[in-house]
Amino acid sequence: MSKSAGTFEISKPSITVTAPNGGDVWTAGTQQKITWGAGGVDSFNIEYTTDGGTTWMKIAGPVPAADTNAFDWTVPATPSEKCFVRVSDANNSVINDVSDIAFAIKLPTSVTVTAPNGGEKLVPGKIVAIAWTFTGLTELYLEYSPDGGANWKEIAGGVKAADGSYAWVIPDINSTN
Repeated sequence: MSKSAGTFEISKPSITVTAPNGGDVWTAGTQQKITWGAGGVDSFNIEYTTDGGTTWMKIAGPVPAADTNAFDWTVPATPSEKCFVRVSDANNSVINDVSDIAFAIKLPTSVTVTAPNGGEKLVPGKIVAIAWTFTGLTELYLEYSPDGGANWKEIAGGVKAADGSYAWVIPDINSTN
């Protein structure tokens, strides 16, 4: 009888997604790191879904195995709260793992006030249009500061961002900033 000179290991290939792995909120256009742990896999396919797993879209693959098991992904503009990432063996898709809990992809949000935007001399009691441009917002809360930003006073809440402007009656105050 003869035996091996040393011990050896028998292990099934495995993959475990570690990020995103639930509850994350990633903004479209940003770069995020997809990470996973793996054993016995030489290359990976990376996919994502925005509909809870009904359809999958390819992110990359085959991605060679590396010590880091990570991939930098530029998040697409596909907003959803039912997103999952799936990492699978590029040679045997049965070996895979999916994010444990859904994560969200959100569109970036911004608002830019276009009027009044500095230098105007406003008269109390007159109506002035506050105007803005925006992305990714549905409602705005409008405020003004009579003292250069130290304190803020409400103009209106729940203003529809899509309106793009609001008719503001200038308050009866004196202020230069």
